[in-house]
Amino acid sequence: MHSDESYPTCLATEGGEAVSMERHRAELTVIEWDTGGAQRVPIAVRVRCLS
Repeated sequence: MHSDESYPTCLATEGGEAVSMERHRAELTVIEWDTGGAQRVPIAVRVRCLS
């Protein structure tokens, strides 16, 4: 859980800007909830910075 409102290091910028526009490698994991409808509902996204 990431609750302090900061960004992972591969997405953050220096100096407090919102999100870096530089290219960094990251792994995304999406947890979805199957509600029985046509589409699953994304409920969480995990970002893991890769070197």
